[in-house]
Amino acid sequence: MPAVSLAVNLCVRRLRCNRRLAESWCAWAAPPIWRAPPGKDSSSSDFSLGICVFCYAPVKPSFNNSLKGQSMDRISGACHCGTVKFHVRLTDGLNTARRCNCSYCRMRGAVAVSANLADIEIMEGAAALTLYQFNSMEAKHYFCSKCGIYTHHQRRSNPHQYGINAACLEGISPFDFDEIPVNEGRTHPNDKRSGSGPVIAGYLRFSPNLEDPS
Repeated sequence: MPAVSLAVNLCVRRLRCNRRLAESWCAWAAPPIWRAPPGKDSSSSDFSLGICVFCYAPVKPSFNNSLKGQSMDRISGACHCGTVKFHVRLTDGLNTARRCNCSYCRMRGAVAVSANLADIEIMEGAAALTLYQFNSMEAKHYFCSKCGIYTHHQRRSNPHQYGINAACLEGISPFDFDEIPVNEGRTHPNDKRSGSGPVIAGYLRFSPNLEDPS
């Protein structure tokens, strides 16, 4: 989906921009629509994925009622079998939640949230963690060697941050998010010319079946 369309969809959906302005601007727009918020480096992933040039609305996930107001200052996490246990402090709660469509992430399918390197503490099972690297060998992806669950990874786009598997966090499920932005990862941000191409490939939405399962 073209970057211009993404901006229009975001603005109309969030009701923070004038629909006519957005649509008329799209008719002749040529420059890239996404850029980093003021004061941020556009090559860094340390911002909310991008902003709209019309209203500067950040691209963030939306939550259902079970997540709203929940404290994320310090949260516990674990793999499926419980061998690996950790505590983590997230950089911006669940607002950094995202997925990615790179060759690896589209198979892994996890929702990741952000934490600084110093803000995760492995409480148990450090020896059970196994490391996977590929291609540039810069990102470091960690898994429990017993149950195979991905717990966290050190990012190539921002080596000072970990991506944390949201599904490993206590009380959190990927299905708690109504909508998740998907990063455009088929061309890694470190391999792009500055400002080239869209930041967001699209959105994943979850609509629960409200019928009685019984």
